Amino acid sequence: MAQDRFLIAPLDSGLQTDLVPWQIQDSAYATLNNAYVWRGRLRKRFGSKYMGIPTSAAQAPLFSRLRTSTDYDGVAMVTDGAGTIGVAPVVIVPTAAGQLGQMFSIGDFTYTVISAAAGVQNLLTNDPLCTGATLNNTTGALVILTASGHATAVYYYPANPVMGIYNYKVGAIYNQPTIAFDTQFAYLWGNGWDRIGAGALGGTQWHGSNSQFFWATNYRTTLTSDTILIATNFNAATGAIGANHDPIRYWNGAVWADLTGVTPSPYLTAGNRIYTARIAVQFHRRLLLLNTFESDAGVAQVVQQAQRCRFSIDGSPIAANAWLEPNQVGAGGAGYIDAATKEQIVSAEFIKDRLIVYFERSTWEIAYTGNEIRPFRWQKLNTELGAESTYSRVPFDKVILGIGNTGVHACNGVNVERIDNKIPDKIFQIQNKNEGVARTIGVRDYYTEMVYWTYPSIDAGSTDVFPNRILVYNYNNGTWAFNNDCITFFGYFEQQQDVTWASSAPLTWAQYVATWSSGVLQSQFRQVIGGNQQGFTFIISADITSNARVMQITNLTPAVAPPVAVPVDVTVQSINHTLHYGDYVQVVDPAGTTGLNNLIMMVKRVVDANNFVVESPTGFAAAYIGGGYISRVSRMFIQSKQWNPYQKQGVNWALNRIDFAVKRTSNGEITVDYSTAATQLSMNAEEQLTNTQLGDGVLETRPYGPVLDPIYPLETEQATLWHQIYFGAEGSFVQITMTLSDTQMRTATIVFEDFWLEGLILNTQMTSARIQ
Repeated sequence: MAQDRFLIAPLDSGLQTDLVPWQIQDSAYATLNNAYVWRGRLRKRFGSKYMGIPTSAAQAPLFSRLRTSTDYDGVAMVTDGAGTIGVAPVVIVPTAAGQLGQMFSIGDFTYTVISAAAGVQNLLTNDPLCTGATLNNTTGALVILTASGHATAVYYYPANPVMGIYNYKVGAIYNQPTIAFDTQFAYLWGNGWDRIGAGALGGTQWHGSNSQFFWATNYRTTLTSDTILIATNFNAATGAIGANHDPIRYWNGAVWADLTGVTPSPYLTAGNRIYTARIAVQFHRRLLLLNTFESDAGVAQVVQQAQRCRFSIDGSPIAANAWLEPNQVGAGGAGYIDAATKEQIVSAEFIKDRLIVYFERSTWEIAYTGNEIRPFRWQKLNTELGAESTYSRVPFDKVILGIGNTGVHACNGVNVERIDNKIPDKIFQIQNKNEGVARTIGVRDYYTEMVYWTYPSIDAGSTDVFPNRILVYNYNNGTWAFNNDCITFFGYFEQQQDVTWASSAPLTWAQYVATWSSGVLQSQFRQVIGGNQQGFTFIISADITSNARVMQITNLTPAVAPPVAVPVDVTVQSINHTLHYGDYVQVVDPAGTTGLNNLIMMVKRVVDANNFVVESPTGFAAAYIGGGYISRVSRMFIQSKQWNPYQKQGVNWALNRIDFAVKRTSNGEITVDYSTAATQLSMNAEEQLTNTQLGDGVLETRPYGPVLDPIYPLETEQATLWHQIYFGAEGSFVQITMTLSDTQMRTATIVFEDFWLEGLILNTQMTSARIQ
């Protein structure tokens, strides 16, 4: 019987879960994890790389992690001529001392906190010359003796989650500094991070939790050359101001200073004082503070004004009269307006010259009146759609995207509507406990025309505190996908230097698929960067096919004391790892255990938030002494629609072959499985049981045959390859699954290859009527 052929291309529908799988579009997917639709193609998820150009391979992860080179008193930490520091001793920040996973580095070597017990504890080090390394977990006193690095800077890594990433808009265009925050400190990028605002007695320190992210905004004061970065973590509570509460602060390029809450204070407003706010924005030459904490009975007591917009004078918000209201001496036109609702202000963003403010379940606008006596007024835009997440808003020219309690919303300045109708239930999988909603952060990637939202998901019963999934939205064609990853905050980075082949290490040619003429490799290209739960930062790129090694191995413990020559279970300690059973990781540079280096292993069991178990296939040569990292190895999992090209005729069908149009790679492949009749049975597995398998289901994206002697020599020159998979499928529906097998996942030359599917052709024929 003659076969029919059905072309499915371009692939432009993405994930669709609002309908049952047989009803969705032919080019849509019932499941789309770690892959996405882009310009008519199905493509592997984005990868990541370290920031900066390190002086050695060992320092690459150290450059990309938030760190400080100064001690508690703001003095530079440097070893002496004998490689010793701290005999005095050096005191780091006492309130942060002794947390598992914290680390120090001297040159290429690391010294890791592996015990949180009180008092003096030994540090784990891979420095072969060091004769002793201790940290007093109670006082923060550090002592390192005879390190390999003489007269070398000592860096301290607090290992706190990244809580904010912002550009400080000073200096040359397209080369503006990047400032990052963790829960305690602020850091400035300069081919490596270093703390800013350090000084006597610890300098500037914040005290927020790991769910109190930083909102920051640039403000030009009275001089065009005088720009300050205003930052708030909204860390306060109604009642007495505690020692661990944080006022709004600003950075002027040299020091941090309090914008509010200072004593004596020029910031009095009708007898009250502003202490902090959730949001600070510049609007019509004024600084607006939204959802504030203000004093009502003196400077030591504050109350939340959750519906309030307080505005400064027209001018500098740090002037002596900046916040004085008209009925006060020296007043300059400051004041406030409260919205007529009991809902709290959650977020805000601009559309052109309009300030849109999201409340919990409604959306409002702060409109500029032009009247200097009453310059602003509230007006409501939508009564039922608001926002849950302060940092989920993503601005566009004509709309603002944000995540609310009912879906992903788009506000055009007139109304608000839901845009995630193709995946309507996914938004309800954001975890509510552990401040999960507050951890939802969004960013726009202009290069790939994507929006990414990171969030903690309850998928598969997850109880992770930190984000474990990324919602991917292609705003050019309105398609959706998901990635598995832990990113706590997104930002932008402009200080990249020109990428050369030498500076791109440790990536291989297969992992870096951008052409050397690509804009993303040029200096000062605006890159999306992410930060994670352990204080690492990294550049996010669709042109990289692997993930950066941005999880530290605090310790490795085999089930049997080393040396062990046979496969053995190993407990990996990595703080707040967010990994799950079945995930894959690559272990890199675990000093003392050379047999594990660069191995890709599957997570066999999760012990707790800080520990998981893998099986070492090579045994365990010796005890771990530090310096190791792990990276996630992403596993694509793609399920097609349940196809039946003859659905209108009401008959079953046979799928004999699929021709796949794939981008040529050097070593790539993927496994194609299938199921029939709307079941989830693996037909590859069933064929093996019955000895009727037509093939192994492996779709090669490399030229057929040996690399040096291909069967079809022309394939080595083709950008697109047409390769076939044969099936023995017959039924009411056929659905294919594309993923990597366990063997493929453990093979670096395969798993780190790129994957592009440009289209496919179904070779089919009708069979029997369904009632027969």
